[in-house]
Amino acid sequence: MKRLCLILFVLFSSTFVFATDFDFIIQGYLPTISGFSAGNYNQEIYKLEDGQFDWYKSFCGEGRIDILTKDRWTLSAGFLCGGFVSSQVDGMNFSLGVGLYHKNKPEAFNLTGTCLYFYPMYLLPIMFNYQPLYYKWKSAWDIGYNYCFEYLSLYLFQRNILLFSAKEFKVVPEIGLAIGLYFPKHSF
Repeated sequence: MKRLCLILFVLFSSTFVFATDFDFIIQGYLPTISGFSAGNYNQEIYKLEDGQFDWYKSFCGEGRIDILTKDRWTLSAGFLCGGFVSSQVDGMNFSLGVGLYHKNKPEAFNLTGTCLYFYPMYLLPIMFNYQPLYYKWKSAWDIGYNYCFEYLSLYLFQRNILLFSAKEFKVVPEIGLAIGLYFPKHSF
């Protein structure tokens, strides 16, 4: 499973290197209100099978690229990479997502406006020194709004993280902000 995740990571991230004919965004997440995706609290998402963390810090960044644009609608793919350090374990993870943008004005950048994003694979481990995690699979979806000031991107979102284990299913909501750089096609 880890080998498959690493292969998907390399293949998907390579599309951003060659994306000169597409709009793309590289953004970093500020600590969220609840602190689950980025911040100080992640007991629910990274719960260990035999205990809790004494302290925890997490971070994440994301790249999004437009795949197909028709009128004011844009289909997008996203790659989120993050990590954490804690009292017991450290690790890196990644997420793959797909989303749909609806821009308010026809002349606006493709990856602006209201957005619905779905991450079927969310925060999957690629590098850890850990005991087994309680939640074996995570998915997420968010609804947000992306606004650009020239080439500065601000993405305000509300995300729901779905946690799956052999014993339970849980939904963790959060609200946050991501700040990034917007690269329209032919900008370099």
